[in-house]
Amino acid sequence: MKRVLIVVAASAAFLLPTQAGVLAQSPQPTITVEAEPPGDNCEFGGVKVTVTPADEPTPTPEPTDTPDPEPTDTPEPTPTDTPSAVAAQAAEPDVEYVCNGQPGEPGQDGSDGMDGQDGQDGQDGLDGMDSDASTPGIQASRANTCATAGVKRVRLPKRFKSVKRVTVTVNSQRKHPVVKRRVVKVSLRRVPCGYYPVLVQKRHVRSYLVVLRLTPTRVTRSTVK
Repeated sequence: MKRVLIVVAASAAFLLPTQAGVLAQSPQPTITVEAEPPGDNCEFGGVKVTVTPADEPTPTPEPTDTPDPEPTDTPEPTPTDTPSAVAAQAAEPDVEYVCNGQPGEPGQDGSDGMDGQDGQDGQDGLDGMDSDASTPGIQASRANTCATAGVKRVRLPKRFKSVKRVTVTVNSQRKHPVVKRRVVKVSLRRVPCGYYPVLVQKRHVRSYLVVLRLTPTRVTRSTVK
């Protein structure tokens, strides 16, 4: 009985008709992606995606065993240039917009890194020559240099905590030194003893004024504001 079933099944499969053609794959559409500026379509801008469908191929009829009918004198229809409504609708591209979201608020600023170590002070330059005997120059005034003259360190108040560079005016000179750990260097080299106002300025920060008094034995500081 088992052999009979196998033979019958094989015979049935042998009698099934085979397909004469193979289905073709559908044509792929054309996809275009463009940047969309802010406007009516996207308030904050985005991406414009255009999908253009491809033309569908005309299916090929399968061959049949029926003989072709005899030709007749029926006139062929005159082709027109106007496509059908279905074909026109299929040819229209599909446009979609992928819009950006509303920008968020800026995040908080990160904390400042650690300041590096202060470098060594450079060597003093050579003294200039005197202009004439009646006008003492630097060499003539060198004997009047205060014993405590030199580079001084001025510590700034807390409002200069995040400041990296300031403008310092002292002894009729204006410089822009770097601030490290709220400390700024002030040059008072070869100056006579006396009072020297030091003005520290930075935009959007209240100015700081300190008066340095140089004496032969020590340096005192008086904060004005």
